[in-house]
Amino acid sequence: MPTRKLIATLLATPLALLPFSASAEDLAARIALLEQQIAELKALVVDQQAAGESTRAELETLRPVRKGTRFGYGGYIQLDAITSRYSEGKPTNDLVDDFLVSSLIPVEPASGDGQAATSTKLHAQSSRFFFTTQTPTAQGSINTRIELDFMLSPGGDERISNSWNPRLRHAYINWDMGEGRSLLAGQSWSTPTCQPAPIHFHLGIT
Repeated sequence: MPTRKLIATLLATPLALLPFSASAEDLAARIALLEQQIAELKALVVDQQAAGESTRAELETLRPVRKGTRFGYGGYIQLDAITSRYSEGKPTNDLVDDFLVSSLIPVEPASGDGQAATSTKLHAQSSRFFFTTQTPTAQGSINTRIELDFMLSPGGDERISNSWNPRLRHAYINWDMGEGRSLLAGQSWSTPTCQPAPIHFHLGIT
């Protein structure tokens, strides 16, 4: 440590400079000076240690959560390029461009004069962000998760800002009691959905 090196330097320097012919009074004075310097350095070290302990104690009192809580975050940015061609006319609902909803696919009208239509979309609405916490307790681990994406949400367009509102995917608290027991409260899913969707949107179990 720097303090120990400083003490060793102070001890060695005066002794190295002592002349062999120094009197007993000079030796006593130099030794007294060294003892005084060592005492001052010890007091300084004690003060620094006390200040460090006080700072750590103050930080612990300011912690907003229980000791041991772990935070996590993540997500990804994804660009989707989707082209759809409809042989019997343009859909009346743009939802079918992102999700395969059979009831929204145009069929041949009674007149039989349906016109083909093509739609191309590029967007990053399927990008996601999530935030998690994990807190161990005597009764088990308490975990939380909140996850957002931007699918199926209203927003601007290329004329203004081309922005999209965030959409809540997951928001829950999960109490893991151990031995295969857990209790989840909030919004989530744990089984694959049957609705066809763009790549990476559901991905089975979430």
